[in-house]
Amino acid sequence: FKPYLKENISKCEDWFWKAYRGGMYHAGNNLNQFYLKGDEYIIPPCPEKAAGIFRIGAEKGYPPHQYIYAKELEQLGLKEEGLRWHEKAAKGGEADSWYYVGAAYEEGQAVPKDLSYAAECYERGLPSGSIGCRNRLGAMYFDGNGVIQDYDRGIRLIREAHEQGNNWGLIYLAKAHFYGYGAPRDYGIAR
Repeated sequence: FKPYLKENISKCEDWFWKAYRGGMYHAGNNLNQFYLKGDEYIIPPCPEKAAGIFRIGAEKGYPPHQYIYAKELEQLGLKEEGLRWHEKAAKGGEADSWYYVGAAYEEGQAVPKDLSYAAECYERGLPSGSIGCRNRLGAMYFDGNGVIQDYDRGIRLIREAHEQGNNWGLIYLAKAHFYGYGAPRDYGIAR
């Protein structure tokens, strides 16, 4: 049975490539896994073949692969090129990329600092449920950076991120309860 499986599973590689080049970006995900993990005791992993799969998908215009390729470029220290792919991914519908575009403009990394545009990017990422966009935009509203200061909106956004299990904005929630900014003054909660 194993020789039969080995012969037929190896044929999957060609079918994955045909589907990938034909517009099925999920086939690229399958190829990546096929190369990285192989198939238990049948096909050995070939991680060197996985290199470049997401670049191909990015160039074909697949927003999820533009996002992944952007992350790969960032890990290589190519922030400007990574940002360019995040922008394409975000505009193509990969909402999580709005966080990375916003962060680049907020921090002035690979682009001139533009707090107003950063806030706009974070706003665009909110419908996807992005915790990062909630935290960063909430902090901008709390501090009045790039937007008109609005403690209520800032704390609401940070609290939503916290309720999703992220503690990044706890300092803002503590300040809000300590000073009564956008939340009832409560020293116990602040502590």
